Amino acid sequence: MNYITTQMCNYQKKRVDFIAEHKFKSANELPFSHDVLTDLIELKKIIYMDFGGKKQFPTFQFNKSGQVYPVLQTHLPQLLNSDWNVWEVCFWLYQERTVTLKRLKPDARLLKKVSLHHMLKIAKKARELTETCVAKPIDIVTTGDNRMFKAFVEDWLTPDHRTIPEPDVSIEP
Repeated sequence: MNYITTQMCNYQKKRVDFIAEHKFKSANELPFSHDVLTDLIELKKIIYMDFGGKKQFPTFQFNKSGQVYPVLQTHLPQLLNSDWNVWEVCFWLYQERTVTLKRLKPDARLLKKVSLHHMLKIAKKARELTETCVAKPIDIVTTGDNRMFKAFVEDWLTPDHRTIPEPDVSIEP
């Protein structure tokens, strides 16, 4: 078995496992009119899978009132218009990740004539001021934290181009 075949088998298994672990609703079971649902689908503001020509909607995306979580709905167009397909987006939502939310990057020019002792103090302070989050993206969706979910989305889609905010503090040697 070659690498590509192995990867395809693994991907198929992930899909089968995902389907077995999640509940789905048909369009008739959703609290949306036909026109509203059509708009949500066209605008990529709802996740659906096509099973034999029938659209099925994973229930994890809905809050208690049956609406798509607002935080998820805000970022779904970006996620679903990316290079990743709907299955990969769903897998990503349930995969624990570590994302840096804030980090302090001391200015290297200030460190040129600093003693090792001061450099270690600065590095320790920078570590203390670094904020990270370890979570599954879907768990952030359910809390409604748009800032944090946006950071997770950007970290996944554009990790090399993401600007990580710095805390409002200056470190002097």
